[in-house]
Amino acid sequence: MTRARDLANLGVSVGQGATQWSVVSSNYSALPSQGLFADSTNGPFTITLPTSPSTGDTILVSDRSGKFSANPVTISSGSENINGKSGPLILNIADASVVLVYTDSTIGWRLI
Repeated sequence: MTRARDLANLGVSVGQGATQWSVVSSNYSALPSQGLFADSTNGPFTITLPTSPSTGDTILVSDRSGKFSANPVTISSGSENINGKSGPLILNIADASVVLVYTDSTIGWRLI
């Protein structure tokens, strides 16, 4: 996993254009090709991945506040898999950042 400050400094370009970044601190439904600075200072919450993803859709999530270990953020994939397995991804390492890329209906979202 990449440290939050490193990811924030990347000139990441995904899909058809540049990643759009937002700060989130409560339950949130992500959009394709979106970067999220997740601030769990006030408690844990869930980020839901796009419901009808296309191959190459990319979501970036970074621990804005360094609080993932105290207040984990759950990544819900809905009916899609994450790395070929059903169920959510729990982000519980402080300052962690992850990149999820949608591959297909078998693997689903690939954590890279």
